[in-house]
Amino acid sequence: MTDTARPELETVAVTEAAGHVCPRLVDRRSFLRDASITVGAALLAGGLVPNQTFANGIASIAALPAGAQERAYALPTADGVWVDADNRVALVRVDRQIFAFSLECPHRGRVLEWTDAENRFYCSKHKARFIANGQHASGRRTPDLDRFALRVQQNRVVVSVDRVLASDTMPAEWARAVVRV
Repeated sequence: MTDTARPELETVAVTEAAGHVCPRLVDRRSFLRDASITVGAALLAGGLVPNQTFANGIASIAALPAGAQERAYALPTADGVWVDADNRVALVRVDRQIFAFSLECPHRGRVLEWTDAENRFYCSKHKARFIANGQHASGRRTPDLDRFALRVQQNRVVVSVDRVLASDTMPAEWARAVVRV
């Protein structure tokens, strides 16, 4: 078979350590694979890896029995996102920290989505994105996600849902609404 019969193959001259040139056939798939491995290795070596993926990804949860203005959830043992759609609460564990958020966009109340590929919350109406700790990352400029106060009690995370803590109007309370585990 000739090179003209296989247009996806390209002859590449490879210079060996001894100094002589050896032609080698390289197909597009091999080239892209090798290039991807090289770029990934360079990013890893340079510390530029994308956000760490969550061990558990995203899962649905239901609140455990708690007080009238509180919701309790099993204490997460790994990084991940848990959504209680009935109570519009998102529980996030990242880097040994746990946050509880309102699932409503702080701009206009649209229900947020979690995108595993980006490790971010996303508002489909305004294209706003928020990192796992609730801070605004990109898209329409909007306040950070509203948090709920929370505490750990008997291997449960207890979330106070009676009021949301907004980063722009209650910055100190918003900053304290985190549990370190």
